[in-house]
Amino acid sequence: MTMALGPASLLDAASEGPVEQLAERLAEQVIRAWDQPDVRTSLVTMLQTGIQHPTVLRAFREYLTTEIYDRLVAEFGGRDASARATATMTIVIGIIFGRYVIGVDPVRSIPPDELHARLRPSLRAMTSSGRRP
Repeated sequence: MTMALGPASLLDAASEGPVEQLAERLAEQVIRAWDQPDVRTSLVTMLQTGIQHPTVLRAFREYLTTEIYDRLVAEFGGRDASARATATMTIVIGIIFGRYVIGVDPVRSIPPDELHARLRPSLRAMTSSGRRP
């Protein structure tokens, strides 16, 4: 796995553009990265290893909190930033586990562009009030 595909790097790429579309861009970045077979294999192996080792899992949680959640809160800004960041992380984690780790149909089998299109209304709705001060 290269640094360009780490969670923080995906968020960096997704952060370019209007905040109202941040969740959409992040979901698209995640789907695009994880749909690459060699990347998916490496990341699934990393997750499976992390889940089995409490120390690694704790470090991964801390990383996701500081490098993803806290940054999303800052990007969204405003009164509901925490709720929007939580919703965004929930959908992204759902994509990762539903499509790539567990492989639940139809999430696993629909084309990436169609998955993103199906998620777009929910992603837009949860970030539409996210205006920066």
